[in-house]
Amino acid sequence: MFLAALYCLPSISTHHLGVHYRDLANNPFLFDSKNPASFRILTPFISYICGLRGEGIIITNILISIIMIGVIYRYFRSISKFPSDGLFAAFLITFSMVILSTLHNGGYCDILTYLIIFLMWRYQKKRPLFYLLFFLGLLNRE
Repeated sequence: MFLAALYCLPSISTHHLGVHYRDLANNPFLFDSKNPASFRILTPFISYICGLRGEGIIITNILISIIMIGVIYRYFRSISKFPSDGLFAAFLITFSMVILSTLHNGGYCDILTYLIIFLMWRYQKKRPLFYLLFFLGLLNRE
């Protein structure tokens, strides 16, 4: 993440749609008709219960990005006999728009959606877990 932050300019404030996610991080159950993201409550709720309210949602997204990189590394490390494959996959996801857009666009909560989609693919044969992840994905993005 440090190298990705050097590569692109990390945002220190929310803007555009991130402002609406910031408002949800202050109160995730405030269903306001003026907020176009009022039903995307999973990431703001996680941020809220972790005490990262308001602009703290940026930190929540960075932490989820680190988890995403770790999950990708662990998966590719487990299916390959070469440790370098896991490092390559982690490097590849770190410098893709999945992570870079999370760093650059403050407040946007897409990274958790990407993580959930990857986990749904990873655990597609474990139906109860797959459906739970699908439900969580719907709470984060329609």
